[in-house]
Amino acid sequence: MRVTQRLVAERAGVSQPAVSMILKGDDASFPAATRDRVRAVARELGYALRTRSTGNIGVVVPEYFSNSGEVRNRFYTRFLDGASSRARDLGVHVLLETWSRRRGVPDMVAASKVDGLILAHPVSRAQLAELQSHVPVVFLNTDVTDGDATVVMPDNRDGIDRAVRMLYDRGHRRFAFFGIEPSPMSSHLRERRDAFERSVRDLGLPARDVTVCMPPERHADHSDQMAITARAVDRLMKLKRRPTAVVSHGDSVMLGFLSVARERGWLCPGHFSAVGFDNIESCNYSQPPLTSVDQPMEQMAATALDELIAHIKDHERPARRVRLACRLVGRGSVGAVDA
Repeated sequence: MRVTQRLVAERAGVSQPAVSMILKGDDASFPAATRDRVRAVARELGYALRTRSTGNIGVVVPEYFSNSGEVRNRFYTRFLDGASSRARDLGVHVLLETWSRRRGVPDMVAASKVDGLILAHPVSRAQLAELQSHVPVVFLNTDVTDGDATVVMPDNRDGIDRAVRMLYDRGHRRFAFFGIEPSPMSSHLRERRDAFERSVRDLGLPARDVTVCMPPERHADHSDQMAITARAVDRLMKLKRRPTAVVSHGDSVMLGFLSVARERGWLCPGHFSAVGFDNIESCNYSQPPLTSVDQPMEQMAATALDELIAHIKDHERPARRVRLACRLVGRGSVGAVDA
């Protein structure tokens, strides 16, 4: 539950405007007992009390995407580019921290160095409540189902639907969806799988010509992932009605799929076409170059920053979910159906 001034007011037995004035220090017209009661309730509920602005916004990315604190994953540097550009327009500064949930709250939050937090990292309900007791929080590219916070995400359904319909327009009628299912399943994977099933169903494709291949195994490293991928490729190749189009929830797993399939003599785009999701840099250099759904990462980060600034200015602002449209980037992995 997100702690708001309205909740503080209910517990303290005063109006929400009174809470706002007291917590801002504009409280001379209120009895001392009322001021003390409101502040005590706010502290008890973990309401974020800030006496001054730092002019800084924190951006937190997963620790496992860094090396000695430096973000080396282009996926996240695009988010940073978008956030930094928008921050310059708004006259605020962006501070970056790589973080693991095992380390408590991020250091810049604990040290009161930021006014709000953009979190590109999943957290538990308890962790979210702890963070929100310090500063407002907006999630970027990470959904939150166990808490109350604004979320900015790509429109996964729209992106997958664009890919499926493009393949259908190229004459493909036998489809497969390939993903490696972590535990627990990520919201992106779940949404993209569901979107695929909905899209092929809307096109009227018979169930016999649609395969969802998602091994329920958590890959620990690259070699494990490639072993899982190899078993998935073998399974699809054994089908009597082998798919001519394969869609994946992510580029990294699709690039591995292409490599294994090529070793098996199942060639793209000659025997099947392939589409990934995320449009990572490696798509340009794979064999063949991979067609992919591109997330508007810079726009997502800028939107997350706008949302966070709005929450900083108004702690009572309701949380919401923002979905931004994706686009399809065509490359050499989509071709004619092999007769």
